[in-house]
Amino acid sequence: MYHGTQLVPKQVFKYFSAWNKLQSFSCLLLTSEEEVVDMYRNLSSSKCVFNAVQCRNFVGLRKSVDLVTRVSNSDRELMCNLLHFDDSVDIKFQLFDRFLLNRVVFSTVSYSQRFRRNNSFILLRNGCFADINRCFTVVHCICGLSACVCSKHVVLIVSCYLSSPVQSRFDSYVGIDLTQFMRRIVRTECETLAITPSDVVSK
Repeated sequence: MYHGTQLVPKQVFKYFSAWNKLQSFSCLLLTSEEEVVDMYRNLSSSKCVFNAVQCRNFVGLRKSVDLVTRVSNSDRELMCNLLHFDDSVDIKFQLFDRFLLNRVVFSTVSYSQRFRRNNSFILLRNGCFADINRCFTVVHCICGLSACVCSKHVVLIVSCYLSSPVQSRFDSYVGIDLTQFMRRIVRTECETLAITPSDVVSK
């Protein structure tokens, strides 16, 4: 019910009020044209029912608008190696460009580029920094049910960087060495990796 970081209570109140008002129009649908009924259904369902995909500490908030029918060979190989799946395994997946990890918002590089705030740059447990390129939920279905009950795996495809300290930069105005706040990053030879959410320390 909110779409930005400013004035969140006001956004929620305004949005809920609009949705609540919308419900009062339902009695008019009996005499409305089909296009109006479809519009009402779209507004009342897609905006107010939260269809998040949840997996342990992961919540997928927004499916990627880049609809893909199959995972690329390189991404599939990275995921299979990470999850120890055989290359011939049939996997189902969903692609997200915005998601929560431990209640913190993250997003992919392509999604973050459209906004002032960057939620795609992360610190990994191995000390490297990385950009989140893609976020997948992966299922190796062995139950065969239409509503699959097999466990989901979350895989992040990232581009890694190494970091090193910068030369001393003393700020005479505040009287401190700024080096403690600065790192020099360099893209590594092994640019693309598949990781799990547990490999992420923070943004």
